[in-house]
Amino acid sequence: MPTVLVTEPIHPDGLALLRARPGVDVIDGGSLDAPAFAAAEARADGVLIRFHRCDDAFFARAPRLRIVARHGVGVDNVDLHAARRRGVTVAIAANANTQSVVEHTLWMLLSLAKPFDRWRRGMAELPRRSPAELAALTPARYASRDEGPGGELSGKTLLVIGLGRIGSVVARHASALGMRVRVVDPYVDRTAGEREGYRFMDSLDEALAQADYVTLHCPRNEETLGMIGRERLARMRQGAALVNCARGGLVDEIALSDALRSAHLSGAGVDVFDVEPPPADHPLLTAPNVLLTPHAAAATREAARRMATGAAQNLVDFFDGRLDPSMVYPLPP
Repeated sequence: MPTVLVTEPIHPDGLALLRARPGVDVIDGGSLDAPAFAAAEARADGVLIRFHRCDDAFFARAPRLRIVARHGVGVDNVDLHAARRRGVTVAIAANANTQSVVEHTLWMLLSLAKPFDRWRRGMAELPRRSPAELAALTPARYASRDEGPGGELSGKTLLVIGLGRIGSVVARHASALGMRVRVVDPYVDRTAGEREGYRFMDSLDEALAQADYVTLHCPRNEETLGMIGRERLARMRQGAALVNCARGGLVDEIALSDALRSAHLSGAGVDVFDVEPPPADHPLLTAPNVLLTPHAAAATREAARRMATGAAQNLVDFFDGRLDPSMVYPLPP
């Protein structure tokens, strides 16, 4: 009988799916003390993880382990080289959080184009104004409208870095809004994107120089770590904006803060940080014109359920010998 350790709390439907499969012993690790958790690791044939670190030390504590099922699609907390050495399969809940991250990205793009926060603050001040102050306001001059209008996304150029599951949907929605879509992704088949009217760019530096908005949708690995550094930020157009809902570490956060403070960039949307949570003195926390969210792009009720049930289904399918190959994360050679 295989034993599955669920290392952290997940949506109850995910636990129910695991428990409904006959012959699987499910251990809910969220309420275990340290000795009991270590004993569960030693017994586990499979684990369902959210943030739990799967490194060499973990694999040594779990000698029976055959599969790591990730609650989501990122594998930053899994040592893929160690998994390969141990012969452990790594599975992801592909597409489970796609819609949530797409919507979060689009919200950030729209918010960078239009000064929603300034307008919201202006409207919130109205009840605190005196009758005389309110009487002095005109329809054209209230709620911070006099500080400048917003802009439109239509007609602007969006650079999508990474045209995978999420990036391709962001590109489709952006195109529907009237944006010109440019793409940098050396690994994707260009046929479908070109059919949609996207222009593929071979040079990231050249593409950055043409974009009004840049959005990142690629994994964190040796190739992408620090890919948007100080020099590449400087190549971006004056007044351009950048969104990162992918992974922390892809963008030089200090350089991005400097680009915002110098007004070289008009704004940024950041959902992920190199170190999470960011330290209290992190310069982006006080930078101007930046939207910051706490790695929350996938934090929706719908995605939570899909990630839990998707990861649980991967475990069930693995033990039944029918795991979908598209759910298996490729391990390094």
